[in-house]
Amino acid sequence: MSFVSIFFLLFLAFTTAIYYLLRTKYRTVWLLCVSYFFYLTWQPAFLAVLFFVTLLSFQFGKKIGSVSDGKRKKRWLIFSVIVLILPLIFFKYFNFLNDNFAKIFALFSFKNPLPNQPYLAPLGISFFTFQAISYVADVYRGYLKPEEKVEKIALYMAFFPTLLAGPIERAKSILNQISNPVSFDYKNIRAGLQLILWGVFKKIVLADRMSEFMRQVYAEPQNYQGVLIYFAIIFSVFQLFCDFSAYSDIAVGSARMFGINLTKNFNDRVYATPSREIFWQGWHRSLTSWLRDYVFFPLSRNVKSRARLYVNLLIVYLLVGVWHGATWGFIVWGLLNGIWLVMENASKRWRGQFFNRFGIDVNGSIFYFVSWLFIFHVGALFGAFFRTNTPQEAFAFISSITNSNTNLLTRWETKSCLITIVFLFFMDLINRQIPDNQNFDAFIGKQKTFVRWFIYILLAELILRYIHVFDEVQFMYFNF
Repeated sequence: MSFVSIFFLLFLAFTTAIYYLLRTKYRTVWLLCVSYFFYLTWQPAFLAVLFFVTLLSFQFGKKIGSVSDGKRKKRWLIFSVIVLILPLIFFKYFNFLNDNFAKIFALFSFKNPLPNQPYLAPLGISFFTFQAISYVADVYRGYLKPEEKVEKIALYMAFFPTLLAGPIERAKSILNQISNPVSFDYKNIRAGLQLILWGVFKKIVLADRMSEFMRQVYAEPQNYQGVLIYFAIIFSVFQLFCDFSAYSDIAVGSARMFGINLTKNFNDRVYATPSREIFWQGWHRSLTSWLRDYVFFPLSRNVKSRARLYVNLLIVYLLVGVWHGATWGFIVWGLLNGIWLVMENASKRWRGQFFNRFGIDVNGSIFYFVSWLFIFHVGALFGAFFRTNTPQEAFAFISSITNSNTNLLTRWETKSCLITIVFLFFMDLINRQIPDNQNFDAFIGKQKTFVRWFIYILLAELILRYIHVFDEVQFMYFNF
């Protein structure tokens, strides 16, 4: 059941109506049932994996909460994390690891005895596995008590707006909201629909348009002019932002209709930041904050060496790459981001001294613009590794930017790029008005009635015009 479909809107309307008609004590079970139904419309067979991870996390949480001895409790935590992550490793990473071990064995004339596993990775397995691990880890840390009702843990794991592609939520926040459901409030319904409209616009009008263009250019870069290769490279940042932030907006909006507040996963103008450090503070915030809290901080506890902290940072961004997929392209992309962040951090002091010596105002608008332009293109070049399976493919694609630009004006891709840029400027104009740590509904709700309805009609018109034009309907992060 795609988020971008009439069926989903009918499903959401029906689910919301019944939710508020039910007595409070039945609402958790109702949301759990419809969340499982939602997953069944995607991959019925893998609902068993979700059940398995849910029951394990519930039991591990109770066990960890019942142990008083610190060493035993830590052993139970380590055991829990290993068991919970095994399905993710098997379904998502086994074939990648097995293929690479086979290549190593072949160097020594040995044959790898293990066949590849034949199954696709269950949708959302990266997301609900991380939520399961954060639950048992937070019980271990004493941040929350073990949940006594399995249906609440099950809903935390399977809540349909977040199930397939996040945001990766923390148990304490969601469990508190599940245990204290709010009464019907028209403001929540309106805010939810506004966010859904904005998300569908970014997905259909922007992300899918860029995806179709990039799909063709990345498939045969030798057949495209250098300028179009350049557009494909810079669109990689915007396409991923529009696609994933669109999903996040629809997820947050859908949850808001039940009075449940989810994490804002992206800063609205995260693509316009003057450093990669600031970029990563606003990009996929639920993932980066998860890795910060459950990987970087534990690794860095009692560490005084700056070099060791940098190694830990590289480990975190290696995991960021691995989390996105089992290819060397993702691994190199993650390491490139980690290396760049280490370089930014290590050089921060002398860069400041260098600019001060030449009288350059690092807080001025000109410096900000030049920094943004440079950092944006660095991120776009890194994106070539994100889009390709191997570093060799990425380098080959980037080198295609030197292709001849003859007959450029006769290609439909040129017109498509120009239309896309106009829509991106429109999106950016709106994003500039959205308050920090708030969503599209906070902006649109403050507009005069005429302005608000003009934007509604404009967004709806663009969505209806392009909804059947491009083939890309699935969200990219369903693959992760």
